[in-house]
Amino acid sequence: MADATQAATDTVASKNDSAAVKNDTVVFGTEADAAGSSRNVPTTTDTSVPSPVPGPVPEAAPAPASATEDDALAESLQLESKPIGKAQHFSESQKESIRKLRDQLPEIVKEAEDELGKAIEPSLWGVPLVSPDGTDAVLRDLRVDVILYKFIKARNNDVVQAREMLKKTLVWRVQFDVANILEEKFPEDVFSKVGYVYGHDREGRPVTYNFYGNLDNASVFGNLDRFLRWRVQLHERGMRMLDFVDVADMVQVHDYDGVGLLSYDKTARTASKATVQL
Repeated sequence: MADATQAATDTVASKNDSAAVKNDTVVFGTEADAAGSSRNVPTTTDTSVPSPVPGPVPEAAPAPASATEDDALAESLQLESKPIGKAQHFSESQKESIRKLRDQLPEIVKEAEDELGKAIEPSLWGVPLVSPDGTDAVLRDLRVDVILYKFIKARNNDVVQAREMLKKTLVWRVQFDVANILEEKFPEDVFSKVGYVYGHDREGRPVTYNFYGNLDNASVFGNLDRFLRWRVQLHERGMRMLDFVDVADMVQVHDYDGVGLLSYDKTARTASKATVQL
């Protein structure tokens, strides 16, 4: 859930990362609209007989499959038997683009590891991109297709650019330690006034509420590193609510009640710029 300049509290985890996430945006421009959408959030997911004629000595039966192989086979069959979800329908041209990008996943992961100088566990929002045991189970996981298409769409169906974007995303997530960010704690008295994820819309999409007015800029943006990590955590919380089967998008509600020229000071501008440049 990028390249455009947004306000300091806009939900942007990374211009490499979040550009791939399609969010529907609802903007409340009047005080009455904002009041109805902000703090009071509405509720909105063959057995044959042996021949008597002597024949050649039969070959030895193959060794039984190991537990790992059995598990992989079971997982593959299970994935194949699952119905296609609402978010997993693609046109033939889209499928071809996804296939091209998916075929490059091992190379993309290797390049990211070379840049980082260490091995990584390639996954996005809880979905593994490459099978750690070397099986092809992931190739049958349509959730991966949904995620990959986000990168393709974000780069105007250019698979080459989507490939580069995906690699940069994997590198950035390791550098920013996104894998552990959901465990971090932030002061509720500061950030509960800035944004939160609450409920779903009628299509089952999680809704993120963002507030821009009546903020204590020094408290919210004064510690820039803390603000950026909180903002990425908020984005990750919303993304983890997607199943990439029937629901693959989020809704963003932006409340500008109380925003004025004086409220967008140097501290807020600095935070806005840093957020976009992540």
